[in-house]
Amino acid sequence: MKTLVINLPQSTDRLRSLNEQLNAHPYLDVEVIEAVDGRRLSPEETDRAFDSRRFRRHYHRNPRPGEIGCTLSHQKAYRRIKETGVNTLILEDDIHILRDMRNELKEVDEWLSSDRPRLLMLGGTCLYRGKHFTDTNAPLRTRIVSPYFYACGTYAYTLNSKAAERLITERPGCVSDEFISICRLNGIELKIMLPPSVTPTKQSLEFSYVKPKKEENRCFSERLFFWTRNNFRKIIVASKIFKKLDYVEY
Repeated sequence: MKTLVINLPQSTDRLRSLNEQLNAHPYLDVEVIEAVDGRRLSPEETDRAFDSRRFRRHYHRNPRPGEIGCTLSHQKAYRRIKETGVNTLILEDDIHILRDMRNELKEVDEWLSSDRPRLLMLGGTCLYRGKHFTDTNAPLRTRIVSPYFYACGTYAYTLNSKAAERLITERPGCVSDEFISICRLNGIELKIMLPPSVTPTKQSLEFSYVKPKKEENRCFSERLFFWTRNNFRKIIVASKIFKKLDYVEY
């Protein structure tokens, strides 16, 4: 499958480590997309490429440079998919591939080969309803679920060119992994695969340039939002109506 790897030019160690993994997955046709480093954009460049005002209206805070860079990097990937017109896997460079995906990606490719715009996450966090699957040999159609409330994680997902075209935005104003609202707005069918086949590295979970290093870097309103959100999620998971999919340990 056509695979786009998003990598910052200065992150040579990450790319080297990922390439070592990819050697075991020759069925992936890999192309590197040079990521956008939001920390190096001037205010003028940022304003031309990203709608910070819309971001503030939605999130009630200023966007972080890493969030801007991540979003613009994935926009570059969408434009590349529009050029190629083929079903594509997008990988960030700080991931760990949990198993051989050859057969799964054949089924994924079949699912994406539709007249409908479709996006399938190969890992991430979300709440979902339905059966919890652990058998990777089960048919793909039986173990893809619709996420509810949130679906986060841009580190590994597939999409067809119809979905990519709808995701292209001149001046995006939200984080790139707000998949549920973005897909709903653009009429894209969103699913996530169980069990995940890709997970972030432990190092990327401990620190990401997208997020602040410490919780106290958040303002009071942001801390209150996350406290309310996290407790709401705990309640609905405890109700057993929804199940929680989280990052997979390896």
